[in-house]
Amino acid sequence: MKRIQLFGFIALSLLIFSCALPKYSIVYESPKGLDLRTGKWLVNSVGNRLSLADKHYYGDRIVQGFQKMGVDSIDLVGNVWFDYITPDRFQFEISEETLQLLQKTTDYDFILNVKASIIKDEVSSLMLLPPDKKSSSTSELIIVVYDINSGQKIYHQRIVGTIAVSETDNDVRFAKSAAGLLNGALNRGLKEIEEYAAVNK
Repeated sequence: MKRIQLFGFIALSLLIFSCALPKYSIVYESPKGLDLRTGKWLVNSVGNRLSLADKHYYGDRIVQGFQKMGVDSIDLVGNVWFDYITPDRFQFEISEETLQLLQKTTDYDFILNVKASIIKDEVSSLMLLPPDKKSSSTSELIIVVYDINSGQKIYHQRIVGTIAVSETDNDVRFAKSAAGLLNGALNRGLKEIEEYAAVNK
């Protein structure tokens, strides 16, 4: 048993030291708290350098995360039929006119926009050899919430994930890809929302 534990410890240590660790920064341009106890929510997902499936993935993750926090009434924009609003109106920066149309023609109270962007993608998740020069990857996730009834942006959270590997990092074999950085950013973003939100208990 002790040999197995020792082997496991050595393997874990080697794995840790062979991994390039990502760094995340979180910046708010609003108060940190959201009131999730009432209201009907819409979620709109947009992306930069992402496939349509990936954009849907981040929207689905937001919906699932909010449902776990007790939000019962929440829908993806793509799953809702709007009588007076065309799909092209759902940009990341929601116009005042679109918010007014949502207020007058729907019963939704909030719209959450999530924007997932790959800024730089130079680091592979598996590296057999160190790069020829210093390489890095950067991904960004922004979550904003608009109060449809007041027409105001009430929440703005920006998470940036970065990872860097230099030509001297001979022991590094594993690293987060740009897509992996986005997943990590989303996990941190949802964790922040849950930490500061008012929820039903």
